[in-house]
Amino acid sequence: LVPFWTFHDANWFLDVPTSAKTMLQFYAQDRGFTPDGVIFLNPGVMEDLLRVTGPVRPDKYQIDITADNFVAATEQQVQFNYDKALNNPKQFLIDLVPTMLTKLSRLSGPDAWRALALTLKRANQNDLMIYSGDEDYQQTVRKLGWDGSIMSVADDYLAVVDTSIGGGKTDRSIEEKVETIITLEGSVLRHTVAVTRTHQGPADDSLAGAKNTSFVRVYAPADAQFAGIEG
Repeated sequence: LVPFWTFHDANWFLDVPTSAKTMLQFYAQDRGFTPDGVIFLNPGVMEDLLRVTGPVRPDKYQIDITADNFVAATEQQVQFNYDKALNNPKQFLIDLVPTMLTKLSRLSGPDAWRALALTLKRANQNDLMIYSGDEDYQQTVRKLGWDGSIMSVADDYLAVVDTSIGGGKTDRSIEEKVETIITLEGSVLRHTVAVTRTHQGPADDSLAGAKNTSFVRVYAPADAQFAGIEG
């Protein structure tokens, strides 16, 4: 592990607002200004939209990006096919987004409604989350359930969070199973949580089959007493 913390590892925390504030702080220190907010999205959002727009070809690239190849093509570009002299591996995404937004802005009729419906569905599934520095706007996002904050509950609570801290593109290769057994021992409720992570990536794939280095955390209510860990 490197002995410093950089922007690409700032999405570290359980909740989106804390990670977003950290990202904005890092960005301001590097660029000298603070963006209005942060949008978090999983690859499935782009895949859904590409099924509506059809293939997209960013300028300067000889490849059509589709729903079927978005993840693989992006991984190849940011991992191997970038300009080593400029050393900006994420430039492909910087170039892709304006092209994608232009194509989305030209949708009309049923296609436009379909793109909107798919985006809203992803937001409701927490595949798309938003943080804004504008408190009024953020309150609206919070009411919609799109802010990725920690839920406030009166009863039990469990969250298992995996943060990838390696350069490999292996998160999609990991199958994770979380089992919880609750037993009553006198007046004490004992929770046993078992987390099983299985790497499904093929060994001959330099990206999907690479080592998955993750920091796994289990969150419980603040007044819970930790009994032990094994495995």
